Amino acid sequence: MNKIIIILFICLSNLTNAQYGINHKNSYTAWLNFTNGKTIKGTILYVNDSSIIASNSSFDQYKPMGFMIDEYSFKHIDLIKIRHDENPIVGGIVGAIIGFTIGWGIKWINEYQGGGNIVQIGRNVMPKLSPFVWGAAAIPVGVQIGIVMGSIKTKIPIKGKHKNYKDNIEKLQKYSAN
Repeated sequence: MNKIIIILFICLSNLTNAQYGINHKNSYTAWLNFTNGKTIKGTILYVNDSSIIASNSSFDQYKPMGFMIDEYSFKHIDLIKIRHDENPIVGGIVGAIIGFTIGWGIKWINEYQGGGNIVQIGRNVMPKLSPFVWGAAAIPVGVQIGIVMGSIKTKIPIKGKHKNYKDNIEKLQKYSAN
């Protein structure tokens, strides 16, 4: 009997979450810069023919009825910047792997393959370091470069013009929650 109640509770809680109609397919953070100089940061929920419906928060902070939703006409939007919420994290991980691989590869070629002219610092300064230590030493640089690259935002200029908005409507729909 207890198992039936637990299963029923789980099913009902999923139904109540579905009634809000927000698709969590991807999590993008959007910065809407307006023609009056104001900027809001949040999530684009829906893209209409002439306006954007957005919230002033991201899905991390999402609670039913817990954030403001407003509709913004293209006439008032100057620029939209969008970034995938996981890009800096993924960029850091990829950067760490690339940094390790490059550091390891340079030392390995220099030490074991006779690439004497590739990197002389490997022979003159620290000849006893293994390629793995060189790879580990290159990880912080790779992480920093990856985070910077992952933090780059997609910029969509609207400039308050209907033509610019229409030209970018498919791109905006790609970044919306619905």
